[in-house]
Amino acid sequence: MKKRLILHIGVHRTGTTSIQGWLHGNRKALLGQGVRYAFDQRMHTDIAWQLHTGKLSPGTLTERLLRDAADDRVHTLILSGEDFCVLRDPSILSGLRDHFEVTVVCYLRRQDSWLESWYNQHVKWPWDRALSQASAGEFIGQAEQFYWIDYAWLLAGWRNAFGDDNLRIRVFEREQLTGSLEEDFAALCGIDAGQLGDPVAGSNDSAPPEAIEFLRHLKLIDKLGDERLVVVRTVVNIFRRNGLAHEKHFWPAKVRREYAAQFADSNKEVATRYLGRADGAPLFMAPLPGTDETPPRFQLPAVPALYDTIVNPVVRRLLWRVLSLQDQAAEHRRHGRGRPVTLVHRLKAHGQEWLSRLRGLTGRSTDLRLRSLMDLRALPLRQRQLLRQALKAVNNDEIPNLDDPVDVTRRWVEPVISDLAARFHQARQAKQGQA
Repeated sequence: MKKRLILHIGVHRTGTTSIQGWLHGNRKALLGQGVRYAFDQRMHTDIAWQLHTGKLSPGTLTERLLRDAADDRVHTLILSGEDFCVLRDPSILSGLRDHFEVTVVCYLRRQDSWLESWYNQHVKWPWDRALSQASAGEFIGQAEQFYWIDYAWLLAGWRNAFGDDNLRIRVFEREQLTGSLEEDFAALCGIDAGQLGDPVAGSNDSAPPEAIEFLRHLKLIDKLGDERLVVVRTVVNIFRRNGLAHEKHFWPAKVRREYAAQFADSNKEVATRYLGRADGAPLFMAPLPGTDETPPRFQLPAVPALYDTIVNPVVRRLLWRVLSLQDQAAEHRRHGRGRPVTLVHRLKAHGQEWLSRLRGLTGRSTDLRLRSLMDLRALPLRQRQLLRQALKAVNNDEIPNLDDPVDVTRRWVEPVISDLAARFHQARQAKQGQA
């Protein structure tokens, strides 16, 4: 008798990270129900992407799945990767039917809501340089390349590969789910969710538009994973904690309505064919954007306010995070070797170098009320010393337009934040190496 393979294909931005984290965290409990979350990986997005790029053959994947399902206790295997939805020809996986009873699970999100969340994700966890640094207007201008959110087209490929009866289509709206997202997924898979631990909340939440507008200028694509994570979390927390996050959308209601309307016929076909909805019942129940919304505004503030409200708090927090990790690493070394360790090299300089440098470069800082990246005199000594080191990352030859907060952010702020993120990574590696 064939074992069951549940292939969770996304789409992106429908809580896949939450589902994956929940499944991975409950691996032992799932095995007690005869269910294995494949390969003991947290997620299988890399597998989906390797199939998409041709780096992994369907035959090799099949062999790996068969080995993973060989345990007599296992009757169901789950493979979850949102990038499965980008496969242009899912029939390359149709050979799985020779070995498994395949069920394809797909969650759908209304396209205008999806696109806003997709832009958010592109900036926070980038893989395309141009799109990750694009403005909201530039991003929506490139939306045609996201071909898989024509859901009728997407599901037709999977239907042809595995058959109508083997597709389980769900709508990513709270009113259309059975309980929580994880409970809904469990019900589709025949899993008793009551025997599993609770999911971890907020594992991949969207950032406020104002924070995204700042983050897109910080070259996150060039940073390592933990460097990127500490920058994103720090910036988002500062925006939320300090009352800087007011907008909910990147585009005006009219633009979002027009974008959603492009998929009306496709969505109607999905509602009828896969969900059995008659009489024109819509696929998505949530109301479309209204027409009386105030257009969103989330430009960076002018330079003095930029430093006061965003840069200073973010840099202060990063300084604290770096030094905290350095302290922890040093404590490990002290206990391991029985002797104290000097945490930071003591500098005697006063901390006015950065302000002096700005004045020397511009000659206009008094008129502009342009301040240093931080008020160095107000910082504790060790933070002041660390910031002085980070400031060396700034190229003295690159003088921004001081009337342009974007130019200032890219030329002066980004190098400092990148330097601190790299120091955070180094301190974390040092701590982990001593654990």
